[in-house]
Amino acid sequence: MSAYQDMNNSVKQNASLKPSQRAKFKQSTKRKVIRYPRSKTMLKFKTVTDFELKNIKATINQVAQRKIQNDMFFLVYLLLVTLILLVGTLIWVFSI
Repeated sequence: MSAYQDMNNSVKQNASLKPSQRAKFKQSTKRKVIRYPRSKTMLKFKTVTDFELKNIKATINQVAQRKIQNDMFFLVYLLLVTLILLVGTLIWVFSI
C-alpha cells in the first residue's frame, strides 16, 4: 500500500505526469516548429531593366508558342494515324 501512496504523491507533486498534461492521441508526433535566427545581412535581388524584361518575356512567349505548336502537330498526327487505322480496319472487316 505504501508504494501506491508514494506513486500518487509523486504524481501529485509532478504536474507534467498529470492526465491533463499528458500528450493526447497523436499529439506527440507533431513536428516542432524550428525557428532560425534572423540574418543580419539583407538579401540582394537581381535588378532587370525594362528592355531586358521585355526580351525575357518575348523569349518565354516564343518558347510557349513553339510548345503549343508542337503539341498541336502531335495531336493532329495522332488523330490522322488513328483515323487511317480505323478506316483500314473497317475496309478490311467489311471486304471479307
